[in-house]
Parts: sequence; C-alpha cells; structure tokens
Amino acid sequence: MGTRHLTRKEIIQEDKIHSTLSLTIQWFTDNSRFLAIGAAAVLVLVAGYYFWNYRSQTSSDRLQAQFGEALEIYGAPAGAERTAATAQQTKHSFATAEERHKRALAEFSKIADDSPSSDVGQFARYYVGLNQHKLGQASEARKTLQSLVEDADEPMVRMLAANYLAQMSEAEKNNAKAVEMLNKALEDATPGFPKSTVLFRLGQNYEAMGKTQEAVKNYKRIVTEFPESPESEQAKARIAALPKETAKK
Repeated sequence: MGTRHLTRKEIIQEDKIHSTLSLTIQWFTDNSRFLAIGAAAVLVLVAGYYFWNYRSQTSSDRLQAQFGEALEIYGAPAGAERTAATAQQTKHSFATAEERHKRALAEFSKIADDSPSSDVGQFARYYVGLNQHKLGQASEARKTLQSLVEDADEPMVRMLAANYLAQMSEAEKNNAKAVEMLNKALEDATPGFPKSTVLFRLGQNYEAMGKTQEAVKNYKRIVTEFPESPESEQAKARIAALPKETAKK
C-alpha cells in the first residue's frame, strides 16, 4: 500500500481528532479504578466514532454512511439493555448480544471487503475482528487482528488491534504473546494513549512469566514517567512486594 501525504487541511483535522481522542482516553485513564475492563469496550466505540468523523472529510459518502450505520449497530442495546428510553434513542436494538454481533460483523465485513486498503476499510477490519471474538470465533479474530498489526497504514488501527490481541492473550494466560502485543501497542501509541496502564499490564505479564527484573523495569517507568497516574501507587506496591535484590536492579 502506498503512502499518501496529508494536505494541510487534513493535518489540521488529524490534530483535532487526536486531541479529542486524547481527552477521551485521559478521562477513562483517570477513572480506570471505577471503570475497569468496561472502559476498554467503551473506548473502542468512542475511538471508532471519532475516527469516522475525521475520515468523513476524505472518504466516499457511501463508505461514511456504511461505517456510521455499522457503528450504530455495534453499540445498539441488546437483551436486558433494551428499555423504553433506549428504544427512543437508537433505531437499532436486538433480542440478544449474539444477534447484534452477527449483524455488526456482516456490516463491517461489507466495508472491509469493498475497500480493504482504505483507512475506513482497515478500521472496519478491526471491528470485524472484535465481532468475531465476541461470537466465539477466536482463531478467526486473531488472524484478522494480527493482519492489521502487520500491515495497517493507520497507527491507531495497529495500536487498537495489538491491544485487543494482548487482552485475548491475557485471558488465555499466554503471557509471552501478551507482552509482544503490548509492546506493539506502545510502539504505535497515539497522543493521550494510556501508556501507564499498558506498562502496568506488561509488568504483570512479566511477573507471571517469572521475569521479575523486566517487571520492575516497567513498574519503575510508571513511577518515573507517570507519577500522577492511578497505576503509580500500584506500581510502587508491586516493586515493594518483589525481592529487594530484584527491585534494586
């Protein structure tokens, strides 16, 4: 895929999207103790909406409409989430989460197949991977997301795909793969990306692998580089809990 140089107008728009996304991610980071894992799911949706709004300046009207519709389906209420209030706020609702993800998978797949090399198409592939995973298609999801980590042009897409693969690996107790993907996510981190959270997860995975020196290095980075983050106190506690000869290195 060729590299396209952004115009001055697009650069200004990109600064705005990254600025807005930065504020959104920072809010989730500041409230991570309360939001826990749920924040990641919300962040995925928020990132998608902002990405869609930004790319609406450079993509076809048809792709814009398709992507927006697919995002609405992905975020639509399902099952017990459906209430009279939500019914008035969205045109989509589903009897089950499985039904919602099947529909979202179909819609995002259409976009990805129709325009695989475009930024919108790559972001659609990311959502294809998410919906595959939600539907229990773990191997297919891993293949979809790994392809994005390897060849997506958009750093935000690579970052989000790597982070989700890390989450999948953590759930499977595959700490080595989680470490690989978390480091990939850090490489492509956009402004405002919660690096302290990723560094803490890296430390936890290194600990699980018995690599305490590597764990301490990541914990110390949090304390030094992100002293005001929620993870800073947790990192100090982990350093104190590890053998002193290791923590000093």
